[in-house]
Amino acid sequence: MVKKKSKAIFLDRDGILNKAIVENNKPKSPKNINELVLNKSLKKFLIEAKKKFLLICLTNQPEVGRKKFSKIEIDQINDYIKDFFNLDDIFTCYHEKDNLCNCRKPNIGMLLKSQKKYSIDLKKSIVIGDRWKDITMGKKAGCKTIFVDYKYDENLKDKPDITINNINKLKNHVQL
Repeated sequence: MVKKKSKAIFLDRDGILNKAIVENNKPKSPKNINELVLNKSLKKFLIEAKKKFLLICLTNQPEVGRKKFSKIEIDQINDYIKDFFNLDDIFTCYHEKDNLCNCRKPNIGMLLKSQKKYSIDLKKSIVIGDRWKDITMGKKAGCKTIFVDYKYDENLKDKPDITINNINKLKNHVQL
């Protein structure tokens, strides 16, 4: 008997699951649990989504590699977010961009690792993010992409399938 492949919603962390700290129109990560502000309005949507999709967070946290944040504090934030939103998993890249790795978005290493772990059909899956790296990663992997446009000072490198300007509009674009 062939095991049925799962489908997933891949969520970026900073800007999607929690509010990014915006400085000079560029998003930053909270460095500890005290700076964390969750996008709590997303919880109801994710409860419904979990009935049909695996919920997996994929996050770059290069400040750990740069020794600006501690891995312990980032892992505390991740655990808190995972519990609050009842996520199936969180995959984190701690490398700084100068280190060549296949996991740091826009590379698809975290997607492939989760695909292998959960037998995910990427063509039936969705990437939701607020940065060009999320959209490019999703496009490279053949996922549907939803871009939440907060008007950061950066340009997209790939055209998302859907663009919204309010995270609460996700429910209008994901068939649950």
